Amino acid sequence: MRHLKELFQHGRGIACVRHVSWIIDSIERLIRKDAFKPSSIFNYVPGGTVYSRVEGLANGEGMVGCAYNGLKEAFYGDEASKLMLLRYETPTSDPARAIASIYDFIGEPACKHGFDDISYHADEFDLRAGIACRAQRNRCTRAHQRVAAGCVSSFRKRCLLARSRAESAPGAGGLKRARTCN
Repeated sequence: MRHLKELFQHGRGIACVRHVSWIIDSIERLIRKDAFKPSSIFNYVPGGTVYSRVEGLANGEGMVGCAYNGLKEAFYGDEASKLMLLRYETPTSDPARAIASIYDFIGEPACKHGFDDISYHADEFDLRAGIACRAQRNRCTRAHQRVAAGCVSSFRKRCLLARSRAESAPGAGGLKRARTCN
């Protein structure tokens, strides 16, 4: 949070939190899907047991332990008022409450969302085009470049608007201690 404050004085963070055992279980399930392919999480070292993998993930240097320690530092640190904890399951179990809490936290007026008519099509969420665009910009089509430029421009406008609102708000920076949403 200290680094984010230096980069974005009025920025805020939202951390999706989940019980550590469920996080480790999810990682273990991914690893077990392809038992014959060594995982980069464990430096491509094959073998081991579920217990040795958990120890590696959960220690302070591990992927989960390091993130957990960083979250604790942010929650108990000086910038805790700029942090919102959101239970990992809440956006799907109670999306209206989750979104309302986020709007409240960022100080934006709530927009109306329709949570009853949601559909999913995998091809709409194909991120490979964007990744390929960034990795090999010369091979991108002009359409991809226009979309990417539009997204960056839109993001910058939202940041400037948020910054101007925060600076003009009475008592700017006076947020409460880290908020949580179950």
